[in-house]
Amino acid sequence: MKKEETVITLKNGGMHNQPKYKLMKEMVDNNKFKEARLYHLILTGATDPAVYRATWKTVVEKLRDNGMPCQWHSCIERDEDKDIDGKGLHMHIFMLIECKDQNPCRRFLNHRSNSKIEPIMERNGVKFYIAPPRSSIHRTKRKQRQLRYATLGSKEKIADCKVWISYLVKNRSKVAGMRNIYSASRDRSST
Repeated sequence: MKKEETVITLKNGGMHNQPKYKLMKEMVDNNKFKEARLYHLILTGATDPAVYRATWKTVVEKLRDNGMPCQWHSCIERDEDKDIDGKGLHMHIFMLIECKDQNPCRRFLNHRSNSKIEPIMERNGVKFYIAPPRSSIHRTKRKQRQLRYATLGSKEKIADCKVWISYLVKNRSKVAGMRNIYSASRDRSST
């Protein structure tokens, strides 16, 4: 397999796992969603990777039960110097959601009192943050407002999303010796 780097992996110690990156790009390229959005969520607050995985499994079930099929890839990381950014052990997730029929920001992916995932997070002692894409091609046209997600409407946006998702496979902050750093959904694009 040809070694591939992105601007993100190069800034963060190089590519950690080339085969996983290939699978992530395939998710972006081969999804069957009509109106896909790509979100980057960061979960913090737990000290056990199993808590993050269980919390995330519950969130995904809630989304699917409410008519929002999704596919995702994630990784567990640890920032050794917790004082720098306050994360310690944390989980990054890049998730594609079908938004043809519903807007996940309204009732799910927000921090408002009507959020359906906030109680799940609180129950497990986990906090979440939605990290928006940095590229200007993912801003609204009229007001140039930054969106909390990326759409896959053009070849340029798809290419940018494949670079953005490479954040999961950067070397920096990977825990040496940890098993199961990466996890992903099975292909459920039709559910």
